[in-house]
Amino acid sequence: MPKIKAIGFDWSGVVFFHPTKYNKMVPEFLNISKEKFSDSYYQHNHLINTKHTDPKEFWTIVFTDLGHESRVDEFIEALNNLPKGKYNEKILLLLTLLKSKNYKLGLFSNHTAAGAKEAREFGVDDLFDVTLFSAEVGVMKSHPEAYLLLAEKLGVDISEMIYIDDTPHNLDKAHEIGFEPILYTDMESLLQRLQELDILTASEIEKL
Repeated sequence: MPKIKAIGFDWSGVVFFHPTKYNKMVPEFLNISKEKFSDSYYQHNHLINTKHTDPKEFWTIVFTDLGHESRVDEFIEALNNLPKGKYNEKILLLLTLLKSKNYKLGLFSNHTAAGAKEAREFGVDDLFDVTLFSAEVGVMKSHPEAYLLLAEKLGVDISEMIYIDDTPHNLDKAHEIGFEPILYTDMESLLQRLQELDILTASEIEKL
């Protein structure tokens, strides 16, 4: 395995915790299955994650597909009333440690233009050497070009990069594309995997 020089991170669910996720909120809101929502959402989410589609226009498409067009305005209002999210404080400590060990740090997020703007207002650019959002670069995970672009911007070969994501689908073709994947479920398992990959030592993990 090539020497790892860079580590990429997902935004929502890894670096930053939002109060709820669409795959939980929408099924509960419409009283439908998560599977039914996911089928529709992932069919259309490129519209908002790689183009400057208005959020209301996007959710109108999804809700129409699901047979609930009449509830779009009610849902948009519920979205607007959600509390702000917060950083994963333990990830922030990890980023500081990785920087001290001279790893290049990058972020690639499937996110809307509005979401990217919000993340920048939270100071995301101060945490990473490279910060990419799908709506700004026109490509989204799990397309190979997303990971290749991140590696290119970080100045490393794709084989020298780890990428951490909380969505299994985004990591399905990792080895085919050429990077080392880590599925984020919790900090303990993440740190254990980073130790297995010789990124962190046991003593460094104890100090986190």
